[in-house]
Amino acid sequence: MLTEATLAERLGIDRRTLARLRRRGLAPPHVRIGGSIRYARRDVEDWLTANVQRERGATRDPGRATPA
Repeated sequence: MLTEATLAERLGIDRRTLARLRRRGLAPPHVRIGGSIRYARRDVEDWLTANVQRERGATRDPGRATPA
């Protein structure tokens, strides 16, 4: 399990940004253990994979015509 601080560091973002993403439902799945947030490594990997695929699908080559 990854702590909030560890995950934020690995993602290269501030802990407050990770907390904001979590509140908006945009962060990886998490569990609360006592007062601490933890992230399962596998959930983080799956979340990263899904978001990379979504971003790649959202971008287009502006130089190519869209088929009619």
